[in-house]
Amino acid sequence: MSQKTIITFCTSSTPPPPDRDTPPLSKLELTNCKEMLEGRVQVQWEMIGDDIQIRVSGRIREDQYVAFGLSGREGKSEMIGGDVVVVAYNNRTGKFIAEDYYMSDYAQCDGRKGVCPDERVGGKNDAVLVHGERKNGVTTVTYMRPISTNEPVKDRMIPNTETSVIAAIGPLNLRGEANAHQSFDKTTEDIRIDFTSRNVHECTNSLYNLPDMSDIKPWPPAVITNETTFSARIGPAGGKRGYTSITGIYSRLVHSKFISKNLETIFETWILVRYSRETFHSRAFYTHFRTKVSSTLNALKV
Repeated sequence: MSQKTIITFCTSSTPPPPDRDTPPLSKLELTNCKEMLEGRVQVQWEMIGDDIQIRVSGRIREDQYVAFGLSGREGKSEMIGGDVVVVAYNNRTGKFIAEDYYMSDYAQCDGRKGVCPDERVGGKNDAVLVHGERKNGVTTVTYMRPISTNEPVKDRMIPNTETSVIAAIGPLNLRGEANAHQSFDKTTEDIRIDFTSRNVHECTNSLYNLPDMSDIKPWPPAVITNETTFSARIGPAGGKRGYTSITGIYSRLVHSKFISKNLETIFETWILVRYSRETFHSRAFYTHFRTKVSSTLNALKV
């Protein structure tokens, strides 16, 4: 992969004093660092007056984003009600992204609700892009945001105490906006950060030493031949070696707090069957299996 580097400088709402010894915002040393998502994401931060500067680095592909911000519920990793900034390198436009998002539903933004950039639902993008870099499989974006904004619904004030934060990795859609992520690409535990703290050093590994997702081998597809009667047991999801790794297409996860992880597995299996007909030697077998799974989904009112 060729190295792409684009640097954009913007001023903060409370810039540092115009001192010749003051480094540019992009060069400021951030004294805090925390790892998330099994070390695939590193978040650095520093309070600067009434703003906070945040640098998010992720071991991701060029068509992926990292979302980081405040959890929708204190004491829990909660997407609904979360106030996050989505950062990415958009290889279609050749530009870096730092976009303020509000999440009101487990769905892609329809212009009214869902996982939406604030600007698409009548709000304001309070994240100011400072610097972006794409190097050796790692995207790094630095941005500023106010500690408190004038949007009480779509933005949350960063407290001066420890608070719950969330993060996720997912694909960009054709609009350059955040698309649905995999279930294993989001935080599930309660991760807490005190943004007023200093000298938090919890980043122990280099992102450049992590393997690319392309280096992870998919599970080999199972081929069934000479069978017309069968029984199937739905087991755990294939994870990073499952549907997406096998097909190169992101699976359509069902996002609802009322739907169990087993149903997500059934749904992924149905999609795999739908797009992988050649896996089955018998067309009748394929049709029967698809009908059974569809009936299960209908019974559960998906």
